[in-house]
Amino acid sequence: MRSRFLYGLLAAGALTAFAAQGASAQLLSRDDVPSEVVSAFEAAHPAAVVKSYSKEERGGATVYEIESMEGSRRRDFVYTEDGALLETEEPFPPGRLPDPVKQALSAQFPDYRIISAEKLTRKGAPDEYGVVVRKGKKRLEVRCDKNGNVLETSRPQ
Repeated sequence: MRSRFLYGLLAAGALTAFAAQGASAQLLSRDDVPSEVVSAFEAAHPAAVVKSYSKEERGGATVYEIESMEGSRRRDFVYTEDGALLETEEPFPPGRLPDPVKQALSAQFPDYRIISAEKLTRKGAPDEYGVVVRKGKKRLEVRCDKNGNVLETSRPQ
């Protein structure tokens, strides 16, 4: 139980930084989120419990992220200001990464250990995987496709 809690804390912090992709997120109250965003989320996920709301800039546009729990399933949803869903981020145990992703990470980042993973789903785009790897105190955030092709590498915020 304690290891699940620690994994959850580690994954949440690492993956939230990865998801921000260089942007600094601003925590918000529900009242500060556009009603279109709240309505879209609540219609799609009526049983979910909201953990937090935040706002950030991505590619010059303002987006809103809702971190939620639905049962034991943690997911983050990123919306445009008008309530259109852009992305779903779902953490999962690193051991469940597709084999091509694990093999590519092992080959391209030898001596690094995978410490967290999430699946990134965008409408009309193939799924991607966000992974945080660590070697000593050095951490890298890596985004890969399902075949293990590295799409982006960055340092955590």
